[in-house]
Amino acid sequence: GRKRLNYSFLDSYDRYFYSYAAGSMAGLSEHLSMLPLDNVKTHCQAGSHLSLFQIMKNIYKAGGLSNFYSGSSVLAMGCIPAMPSTSQFTSIPKPTLDARDNKITKIPLVGVASSLFHDLVMTPTEVLKQRLQLLRSQGNWLHTKDLARSMYKNEGLVSFYRSFGVNYMMNIPFGSMIIFFN
Repeated sequence: GRKRLNYSFLDSYDRYFYSYAAGSMAGLSEHLSMLPLDNVKTHCQAGSHLSLFQIMKNIYKAGGLSNFYSGSSVLAMGCIPAMPSTSQFTSIPKPTLDARDNKITKIPLVGVASSLFHDLVMTPTEVLKQRLQLLRSQGNWLHTKDLARSMYKNEGLVSFYRSFGVNYMMNIPFGSMIIFFN
């Protein structure tokens, strides 16, 4: 039979490492499995007058099946630190909350703070991913590094965080509920 990892006997560093690895894999699998649909959604939101079928056909024509995964490398670079660090961030303060504390307000605040960290990492990742998706469907196979340099040079740092406020406001309820119900 298979040996199971007895998590309770690991020292704190090993527990952190396994938790970090599990969070990374969960975030990567979730984001990468949805990337083809996300790519189509990005094209719909970019003001395309085409039908979903026409959008998918154009994405495929511009680069085959692999074009549906445009932006996957930058997405992976963002998911690896953002996803597990968010869960680690939220697990630190929870044990310090006493049972007599008003958890109705304090635990969701932990979710608000974890959403802040998540969005600080993921917002520029999402911006790069979406621009790569649109550019590559037009046949422009710009590398992530070159796109990031061009954005920084021509638009400044703000170009990476322009949508931060909206992303953060959208993720606050989600982050708070996740923490509250866990």
